[in-house]
Amino acid sequence: MIPAHLSKHFTVKVIEDKDTEAVLSLMRSNPQYFRHCPPEPSEETIAHDRIALPPRNVPEDKYYLGFWDGEKLAAVLDLIVRCPNHETAFIGFLMMDFAYQGKGIGSSLIEEILKEIAKEYRFVRLMVVITNEQAKHFWSKNHFQPTGLVLTQPDYTVEILERSL
Repeated sequence: MIPAHLSKHFTVKVIEDKDTEAVLSLMRSNPQYFRHCPPEPSEETIAHDRIALPPRNVPEDKYYLGFWDGEKLAAVLDLIVRCPNHETAFIGFLMMDFAYQGKGIGSSLIEEILKEIAKEYRFVRLMVVITNEQAKHFWSKNHFQPTGLVLTQPDYTVEILERSL
């Protein structure tokens, strides 16, 4: 998969150390998300998220990407391929800057991303915090369905959703 092909409307690049402030600003524009899914964003949590992987995956499976609108970071995507199996990609995180929300941009972006992922994978999974109605609505609207799997974390409970490609 070539990250640059994930969007025709944004410039897609791997998030680097120098991008931490932009990522932090984008995340802070979404305080509602972190009320459901702590902890609050920080340089440390971003550094951790950039490299975090499930036990069976390797660093080459991880894409922590920024979607840039000129100099403005519009979205961040944490994508892990071959997770939980070789037919599935896993969205660990997708967040739009608040200024881009409510305009259909996120739904258009997810369709672009999934079109590219579908070239190599049959399914996409993600987890949504069950108390986050806004996130549940967004993913449902974008044709992600509950798998019946629910995981309890120390601070919240998540439901695993999936979409066939």
